[in-house]
Amino acid sequence: MSEAVGTLASTVSADALWGVFGDAIPYISVVVLAGFGFYLIRRMIKGLSKGKAKI
Repeated sequence: MSEAVGTLASTVSADALWGVFGDAIPYISVVVLAGFGFYLIRRMIKGLSKGKAKI
């Protein structure tokens, strides 16, 4: 068990984690923006049926 912890401690570093996170930022931003757009469209459609524009 101590060997596994030692191996993980030596291979996982802040630079490696930021590298992975940096590669994922474009995908995360696209998902967040698409979700926000979907939310706004749902709100507008819901208000349209009542004759109200909810933006």
